[in-house]
Amino acid sequence: MAQYQHVFFEPWIGSKYYTDGLWGKKVLIVGESHYDEFFSNKSDAASGMSKPKHTLGRDWTQYCIQAIVSGEKGPAFWTSLRNRVGGAEHEEAPAAAFWPRVAYYNFVQTPVGGAARVAPTKEQFKNSMAAFEEVLEKLNPDRVIVTGDRMHPYIPSRVGKWPDLMGEDEYTKIPIEYFVDCGGKKIYITMTSHPTSSYFYKTLAVLFQEFIATDWDNYECEYWIADLKIRTRKALSGLDVLTSLTSHLHLKHHSKGYATMENSAIENGFYLLKNKKTNAETSYKDADSVIAAGWVID
Repeated sequence: MAQYQHVFFEPWIGSKYYTDGLWGKKVLIVGESHYDEFFSNKSDAASGMSKPKHTLGRDWTQYCIQAIVSGEKGPAFWTSLRNRVGGAEHEEAPAAAFWPRVAYYNFVQTPVGGAARVAPTKEQFKNSMAAFEEVLEKLNPDRVIVTGDRMHPYIPSRVGKWPDLMGEDEYTKIPIEYFVDCGGKKIYITMTSHPTSSYFYKTLAVLFQEFIATDWDNYECEYWIADLKIRTRKALSGLDVLTSLTSHLHLKHHSKGYATMENSAIENGFYLLKNKKTNAETSYKDADSVIAAGWVID
């Protein structure tokens, strides 16, 4: 069993997580938090009494999922999560077919006072950041799915991204980004809304499956012709010479976005690209990563 320095609520690690995984990948699902006020049974819920406060142990996450695996129905949260991430293959299957294949971890490491839909404080999120990085190191996932908008600002900085995976309309999409661990491995991450929200569409299931199953290490955007990619690669490779003649390099994206690279674009060995519309900055490790993400010179 892993020994943690910062983690209190230890993650659920399915018995097949390290071997079979989900579609051959080690998938870590990240939820938001645990609440410490709830009814333990239906009779208490029907009694009209206030929800009692409970003391939660380190194994509370594991206890909750094991109960689902053992046949308890549990909150709708768990069913929605399984149906979307597991897709059609697991929607009609028992919970015991899905949860042994994945790992699950709640980001916030102290109980949230109150019942469901009470938000953790900013301090709770900030104080849990080191624990999340520790879990990434210990579990070494291939894919991470973060389920909840409130967590997004507290997820560690990513070093690169691919174009969003798009569904049937402009509202059905998920981002594709990645960390690089100390050994050079890319850990791919996507972030979505909470599983009980109206934005956790059923159509996301197909995108989750594509996110998990795709070999992103060898993925390349195919929107641009080869000649334009070659010219972009040459321009980026000679960026030091190019920027002596102009203050910045202009790039365009297949989704009709535009960006620039300034004179100081190469920082710590990464290309730093700034989106003209949003001013968001994204770094890429080399010219091929920029091109693969859908960017070419304008």
